[in-house]
Amino acid sequence: MRWTKNLSLRWNVLLGFIPVLFGFVLLLGLSSYFLVRRQILLNVENQLQTLLRQASSSLGAFFQRRSAEVEAVGESPLFEDYAKNVSYGLLEEARMVRKGIDEYLWRFSQRAQVYREIIYLDFEGRIVSQVQGHRILRKPSSQGMPIPKGVLEGQLFVSPIEQGENGWILRYASPRRGSSGKMQGTLLFVCDLRFVQGLLEGFQVGARGKTYLTNREGHRVMGSAPSFAHFLMGERAIPKTPWNVVTVADLEEFLVPVRLIAAWIVLFSIAIGLCLSGFIVWRVQRSLRPVQDLVRGTEHLASGNLDYQFPSPEVRELKALADSFNAMTLRLRARTEELRSRVRFLEALREMERAVMKGLDEEAILRTALRSVARGLSLDRTALYWVDKAQQKIVGRYVYETEAMGLSEQTFRKRQIPLGAREILNEVVSTRQNLWVRDPLKDLRVNPDYVRESKTREFLLAPICGKNQVFGVFAADNYYSYRALQESDQEGLGLFANAAGLAIENLGLFRHLAQSEARYRAVLDNSPVAILGLSSQHRIATWSRGAEEIFGYAPEQVFGKPVSFLFSGGSGQDWQRLLAEVMTRGSVREFVLTGLSREGKRLELSLSWGGAYPDFWMNREWTVVIRDVTDAKKLQQQIIRSEKLSAVGQLISSVAHELNNPLQAVVGYAEFLSSGQEDAASMREDLRLIRESALRCTKIVQNLLFFVRRREGEKIPVELPKVVQAALELLEYKLKKEASVSVTVRLDSRLPRVLGDFQQLEQVVINLVNNACDAVSPGAGAQEIRISGQIQKGKVRVEVSDSGPGIPESARGRLFDPFFTTKPAGRGTGLGLTVCRQILEEHGGRIGLQETAEGSGATFWFELPVAHRRVSEQKQGVRLSREVRGKRVLVVDDEPAVLALLRKSLEAEGEKVEEAQSFRQAAQKVSEKSFDLVVTDVRLGDGTGIELYEGWESFSHAPRPTFLFVTGDILNEALERDFRERHLPLLEKPVSLQVLRKAVRLALAGKSVSV
Repeated sequence: MRWTKNLSLRWNVLLGFIPVLFGFVLLLGLSSYFLVRRQILLNVENQLQTLLRQASSSLGAFFQRRSAEVEAVGESPLFEDYAKNVSYGLLEEARMVRKGIDEYLWRFSQRAQVYREIIYLDFEGRIVSQVQGHRILRKPSSQGMPIPKGVLEGQLFVSPIEQGENGWILRYASPRRGSSGKMQGTLLFVCDLRFVQGLLEGFQVGARGKTYLTNREGHRVMGSAPSFAHFLMGERAIPKTPWNVVTVADLEEFLVPVRLIAAWIVLFSIAIGLCLSGFIVWRVQRSLRPVQDLVRGTEHLASGNLDYQFPSPEVRELKALADSFNAMTLRLRARTEELRSRVRFLEALREMERAVMKGLDEEAILRTALRSVARGLSLDRTALYWVDKAQQKIVGRYVYETEAMGLSEQTFRKRQIPLGAREILNEVVSTRQNLWVRDPLKDLRVNPDYVRESKTREFLLAPICGKNQVFGVFAADNYYSYRALQESDQEGLGLFANAAGLAIENLGLFRHLAQSEARYRAVLDNSPVAILGLSSQHRIATWSRGAEEIFGYAPEQVFGKPVSFLFSGGSGQDWQRLLAEVMTRGSVREFVLTGLSREGKRLELSLSWGGAYPDFWMNREWTVVIRDVTDAKKLQQQIIRSEKLSAVGQLISSVAHELNNPLQAVVGYAEFLSSGQEDAASMREDLRLIRESALRCTKIVQNLLFFVRRREGEKIPVELPKVVQAALELLEYKLKKEASVSVTVRLDSRLPRVLGDFQQLEQVVINLVNNACDAVSPGAGAQEIRISGQIQKGKVRVEVSDSGPGIPESARGRLFDPFFTTKPAGRGTGLGLTVCRQILEEHGGRIGLQETAEGSGATFWFELPVAHRRVSEQKQGVRLSREVRGKRVLVVDDEPAVLALLRKSLEAEGEKVEEAQSFRQAAQKVSEKSFDLVVTDVRLGDGTGIELYEGWESFSHAPRPTFLFVTGDILNEALERDFRERHLPLLEKPVSLQVLRKAVRLALAGKSVSV
């Protein structure tokens, strides 16, 4: 604990022992108290149970005896004789028998001594005989008494215990039947329970104990309840009765002696604890005195006094400890000196390191190295010889602390030794080993002139080595102090020389790194693409100027953030697919996905991701290159749209012919109907044909518009058989009527879905089928197109084959190049296959030409990955109630025929329809009446339906109803986008009556109308 940190050892020991001692003594005393208390409570509990058994037995015997007595009294023949005499009209004899009954009941009452009253009632409930206490009432009451229901059924009746003026009583009622079983009367007994009360008062535990009776529900029925708060209670059922006997004992009455014992035990425990504590304090203080001496000695050591000697105590263990401290002090002195020397050495190395890290030049680093050698190794003088490879010489360069003895740096620089000469410096350079020259004048390798000039007695040499070369040589001696050199000086000088060589080599590396970084930064800053460096956790570490221009973030705003935040937070499917591909392949090239700029602008991006190793898990950093292809994508979409429009242009003539046929049927049958020459049966058939032809026209227009309409490309699970079917429906007239080409489709309806845009995939199929149709030459054999599909390696592959002449070998390599075509001039743009490839690559797929012999037709194939996204279940259809009739509906349209049709259709549904042929009429109508629904065309000539919707409050005081809009402007993209943003329902003409009625019922029912 914190409060014990500043206490002495004595008090720490005492505070550890004394509380434990007191706790043990008190625990012993409390254990004795609880044992005594538990034994007393067990004795009281046993006494309670014994008393309960006795009370239950006694009370059970009392109540059983009363029941038996009541039954026995009723067996007397006097009652039957009385009933017979009364029934025979022998009143005198009956009177004599009644006196016998009085005498019989009186004697029974005297003998039993527990009944306050005994009454005999005849079968009509009149009192025949009545005994109260010790006397017979000669004139019993003439009034009848109610007989309990159970008695009438032949059962013994026992009433609940009652408390009267004279104490507790219990009532018994016994039926009296003759030998024939006929009811002859009832015996009533009022039992005095003073005997029971006496029993209850006698059965008690302790002076204040209580015993009372309760019913089975636990409610007290006899006896007084206890008034004390703490008690022991026992309960036992009385045999063959509905009551329990309960005995309660006052705990305080039995625990007072126990508490007195506990108080004495606590006082005794405290006294013993104090005595033992005093003894322990005295003994601990005496035993710890030598330890305190040791503590004072350690304080001397801590203060730096290494000359202190520990006294030798008498205790053997402590004496050994004091001797160990004294020996440790001696070793500590030596170790301290060694550490000081090591600290000087490390500080000198650190000074050299700081010089390198500060980016100092070579001269500053070498001078720092000389100074660090002298200070770190406590050497008097140091000098540096430099290896000049350009001049093939070893020259003197720098000196430290030599001016005082007359050797200047200018003089030292005049020393020059050719490389390769037989001289000691060359030996150090060539062998790359340290040398210790103990007697320079006798060493033939040393120039004696240099020895006399420097006045050295002994010196050390150490080469300054790099990885592949020797930069120079350190020289050092002790000229001023006369301290003899040691092995440690030689080793230390070698370490400094190695550190200096590393520093010089690192200086070159730093310069090279700075130049590389400058070139690298120039590339980053001048590149128009975004170049990002990522950590292993995909956090941004490098941010180029191109990235800043594309995304709008400054470097400090993105450093350390996960790169996923640039791509919608990394939650999109494209981002997850990118990560999966990087983890699988180790890198990715030109992956297209959507990003977000700082301003929230959507960006179409092409991303390349790679690392130093092909294995994903080996890379610790990544490089990501991102190109903004938003404008390129827009251009690509425009090319795709232009190619789509080109395909539409080729389809227009076919569609016109396809429309003219059903329109001819519509016009012709309409003329027949208008002439009135048809009978009813023929009219119905004609109307059916008109309707089918009109629906055929509607389907042709819808297919064409769906193909042409420009929508936001959303990739959803798509069924390729349906895509092929839609494309063939658009090309049906051209294939069958114009080119007479037979198309065989073998696509299993169970093919898995692919993830894609329906319209774009439809454009791919149309382009391929168009090319196949153009390639088939009329009159040159069978004119066939075959479309098949299958699963290959987790991808859906579709093949489009034709029976034409095939693709020339010279043209196969350029088929997918923009503006290249093999068709005659004027029949092709050269963009069809290029657009197909772009669309399929965006969908993660591929397209190609299957190798076939020239002249045997051509087979183009494309494949797409299987969609793993689960298709959301279609919403269950809303069950429409027909109880929406009789609503007020306003229909607004500037075409009279359409207006009349809408009115008739809604009136047939039971609605109350008002019509308006212009915006002004509609405004007038809503100002006069309220409506439940408004069905209006978007364009009304003098206004629009939107103006009526938004300006409703200015026209009407009624709340604005639900609006349902209808339009024939089905190619207006801005209009469709506006309605989607407003969440307003919009039906496109021509709309079938079934769809219109369903939409009206939904709107009137207050449900959402989905179109």
